[in-house]
Amino acid sequence: MVNSYIELLISPKFWILTVALGLTIGVAANFLTRFVERALGSSGALLQGIFRRSRNKREARAKEISEWIDNHEHGAVIVLIEANHANLYGLVMMTVVFICCFVGIMFGFDKVAPLKQLPVLLLLILFGLFGITTLMVGKRLGDVVRTHAKGLQGLFPDKSSRKKLGRDGQS
Repeated sequence: MVNSYIELLISPKFWILTVALGLTIGVAANFLTRFVERALGSSGALLQGIFRRSRNKREARAKEISEWIDNHEHGAVIVLIEANHANLYGLVMMTVVFICCFVGIMFGFDKVAPLKQLPVLLLLILFGLFGITTLMVGKRLGDVVRTHAKGLQGLFPDKSSRKKLGRDGQS
């Protein structure tokens, strides 16, 4: 069982097809993105409303975090810790999904009846979506801190403000 997967990974046909499929998906996604953007320009008021509400919520959350950074002494550090926590949690969730998929492939999950596979696949999809969502939240929190005027101030002092220390550690 494992030998067949190793042979598949060694095969140049597999890698050529993988690259070709990746390029095809990239071109199709680019085309569909442009098509959807053009379609939303003339119609699609429902989708525009959903996108606008989502954008407004993100902007309101960013404004709230910016005000919090302004009003708290160590607000930027706390927000960065929260962003790192969200990123770490998302990476753990995605790692669990990849390990489960790898274990399923190695132990012949494909020989199980499709209806018995469905709950496991739906659970993996749920974990994957949750992981991606938390990664995006962490990225957005980090972006708010990086774009804020006082966001990274003091975390990276410039070289001119550092005291030059002598050999004995005294200034």
